Amino acid sequence: MKNSICRAYADDTTIECRAAREKIPDALTKLAQDHHNILDWCSCNSLKLNEGKTEYLAVYSPSLPSMPDLTLDLDGIKKAPQSHMRVLGVFYDKHLNFLEHARRKSEKITGFLFALSAKRDAFPGSSIKLLVNNFVKSVLIYEMSSTSSSDVAMNQLQLSQNFCLRVIFGLPR
Repeated sequence: MKNSICRAYADDTTIECRAAREKIPDALTKLAQDHHNILDWCSCNSLKLNEGKTEYLAVYSPSLPSMPDLTLDLDGIKKAPQSHMRVLGVFYDKHLNFLEHARRKSEKITGFLFALSAKRDAFPGSSIKLLVNNFVKSVLIYEMSSTSSSDVAMNQLQLSQNFCLRVIFGLPR
């Protein structure tokens, strides 16, 4: 990598390039060059890059009035930036507010809690608390620590936590 920071974990690789607003066009060119270098390396090592899984996320402050064209040209394939992207189970979005991540985790928790609530009579009271502790509490604790900088994301998780308590104590919605 000449221009980017490369992070790899198992078969997932991300490359990161940072730039001031006025240097974004140059940064996109450098990012494309590093992508091409990865393709060359893969070819030399009898590996293939899954271009269908190649995603691109531009992260910037929501307070910026406008952004230049952020289309990335990867060897003739035009890539527009995604609104969010999943990396090792975490959903990042263009403003790093983790709203998409909190939304998805809340949906997962809510689905489990709805199913548990519907079958509540099949479990003794102590089992409900144990199931919630094992399947929900750990997710909530992790998510709250990872999204603590975003009030909106925290509010989303707070709603899940409130629902969780209603399920444990058998309270109406």
